[in-house]
Amino acid sequence: MLGLDNFRSLPQNQKKKKESEILVKNWHGPCIYYTEDGFRGDKMNKFITVALFFSIFTGLYAMPEAQKVEEELIKFTPENEIQLANKLSALGSLKQKVRDYNSAIELYNKSLTVREKIGERESSGYALVLYLKSISEFRQGKSCQALENIKNVISIYQKIGDIDAALNAEEEAYKKYQEACSIHMENVANAQ
Repeated sequence: MLGLDNFRSLPQNQKKKKESEILVKNWHGPCIYYTEDGFRGDKMNKFITVALFFSIFTGLYAMPEAQKVEEELIKFTPENEIQLANKLSALGSLKQKVRDYNSAIELYNKSLTVREKIGERESSGYALVLYLKSISEFRQGKSCQALENIKNVISIYQKIGDIDAALNAEEEAYKKYQEACSIHMENVANAQ
């Protein structure tokens, strides 16, 4: 495996030895496929998926690593709407990981809009982005909005038959969001 910096410094003949494609281990994180021209479009969704997974489920990205991944994602030009939606989701996840929740929510909203436009309102991809958005909202103290979104997430997962994901969303988020929203509503009522 080569590091990103090492790849760029390789002589052309070594890059072409493997049909212009070398698997690159990227800064202790996801693997990215590079060609001499940069990312391969058909490999970018794999990168976005891996970047999204690692940024959500691990503490892998510190600020410098997140910035490096973000720079590479920004360079990527999507070839279709689903790649655009995935790119926006991955960027949102990176923003969420570094606690920039406003930017994360904005990017998630853009991704959701693209997914709606292409008819993916009831898909696992849409549900995942909505779930991620609810996490950012919850961390901002918007527990009632997060609760509404997680209800929609659970509903989508149930409609598409992903019962495990629906149960996971309910166990991991719904109960916590519901409790926090109830406390918030009590505080608002008591303040009046």
